[in-house]
Amino acid sequence: MATTIGFDTATEETVVGATVDGEVLFDFRSGPPGGPRPAHSTELLPGIEKAVEAVGGWDRIDRVAVGTGPGTYTGLRVAVATARGLALAGEAEVVGVPTLAALAHSMIGLPAGSGEQGHAVIPLIDAKRGELFFGAWSADGRQLEPDAVGPPAAVAELASRLELPLRVAGPGALRFRSDLISLGLEPAGEDDPVNHLRGSAICKLADGGDGRYEENRLEPIYLRRPDAERWSGSQAPDG
Repeated sequence: MATTIGFDTATEETVVGATVDGEVLFDFRSGPPGGPRPAHSTELLPGIEKAVEAVGGWDRIDRVAVGTGPGTYTGLRVAVATARGLALAGEAEVVGVPTLAALAHSMIGLPAGSGEQGHAVIPLIDAKRGELFFGAWSADGRQLEPDAVGPPAAVAELASRLELPLRVAGPGALRFRSDLISLGLEPAGEDDPVNHLRGSAICKLADGGDGRYEENRLEPIYLRRPDAERWSGSQAPDG
């Protein structure tokens, strides 16, 4: 019996999940969009403890899976540092799972995100500075396009290149909804649960059975240099 807990703080939301042999026993989500600033540092550990309690304690856990981005610099550091601490404290295997892949899995797994054979999903995460992190996956979970970062117009260009019926969703779709619509895309509705990553999706990808994430290093996926590095050696902007 394989027991996994998974979590992610790459977006503004804190998500935690737990699975046993693929069955979801716990799913937790808190924070924005639409709310106050992210509270990863106060929400993550209590969420993990609830997930552990749901599966019967730390001695039952075989694997800890963590979302590695792309996402916000601070959020990624919180999740990865927490995973590294858990790795030192226990005997469970610790693996990294790309956040966009997990969001795509969430989209495919929900009724609003599934489609007929040949359909694809484009998960979107707000990358700040007027840009999005994005990629494309088929309805059976195969990645069609690599992770990328760019403005909404780059997402529209990807969509036109795929020439497939698409599902466009995620926290980035909420942030840039009007821009995407003006570019001819049809993002998921604002209240559609398909816009939100699930902690259980992190677990299920780690438990996929093909070994894809078993050896993943706990290194954040940034896709571009963090602001702290961009400003290194020069004066940071005011504020």
